[in-house]
Amino acid sequence: MYADRKKIRIVYKIVEKKILVQIIAIGKRDNMKVYKKAVNRIQNNP
Repeated sequence: MYADRKKIRIVYKIVEKKILVQIIAIGKRDNMKVYKKAVNRIQNNP
């Protein structure tokens, strides 16, 4: 997904039993930084 017409990645998860979209991380995809940040946040706060 793009944010503000820029190539910024938004990493999110959908919790099906609730109506909830949780934004995990927002950032550029350069060197997978945003995905690494998302994994770190998920592992430290499940």
